[in-house]
Amino acid sequence: MKKIIAAILMSAVVLSLVGCSSDRGSDSNGSKNSVVQPSNPSSKPDNKSDNQSDSKQDENKNISVSEIYTKLKAAIDEENFLPIAQMDTDYVLGYYGLDKSQLEDFSGYESEITAVNLDQIIILKCKDGYAETAVASLNKAYGRIIDYIRQYPFGVEKVLNARIFSSGNYAALIIVGANGDENSTPEQLDELAKSEYEKIDNAWKELFDNAENKAIVPEESENSGDNFFDPSIGGGEIIPDDIGGSGIMVGG
Repeated sequence: MKKIIAAILMSAVVLSLVGCSSDRGSDSNGSKNSVVQPSNPSSKPDNKSDNQSDSKQDENKNISVSEIYTKLKAAIDEENFLPIAQMDTDYVLGYYGLDKSQLEDFSGYESEITAVNLDQIIILKCKDGYAETAVASLNKAYGRIIDYIRQYPFGVEKVLNARIFSSGNYAALIIVGANGDENSTPEQLDELAKSEYEKIDNAWKELFDNAENKAIVPEESENSGDNFFDPSIGGGEIIPDDIGGSGIMVGG
């Protein structure tokens, strides 16, 4: 009898062990065969373009104004690039109404014969928070230049299509490009100016990604031309030099 009971108990133990082994195998296979679904790629924001833009701005935070000038100069055919004479620093600060204490670096270039060519490039590297103030000052000076060419019309289309940019802590006023011949119509000169400034836009974009033109063309008035010499607008009275160079500043 004892042998029979022992055999029954032994059989029960064996069956129990077989069942446990089967359950473990099932759990193990379930773990091996389970698939973790990947997260939906579309649910993640694509910041690639933003990161590239930020990276480019960071990269150019320390670019010098001379490097910017070189980049802009290369965009225009050499024979048509006239602002090659460097302006006097006091002239730049005075005529354009700029606060030197708010500038890290700056420079200005103009044509060698300013009496007949108003081509110029003013490039500013500003301290934090001053760039838009600088743009406003550049626009005031630009308004006086427009008044002048309306009184003494030459290079009108080139001046009217000028560029004023600001990107980060940089700002610039740019009046450059080829001159049309004496037989060109105003429409042809306007198209020529637009094509030249497109090259400037592309050069600026390569440096800063954005080339929004912030130049403001004032409406024409009966007093057009008078403000060019008005010392109350900007830093001082400027008398153009018919021979060339930066002219003479009176006041300041």
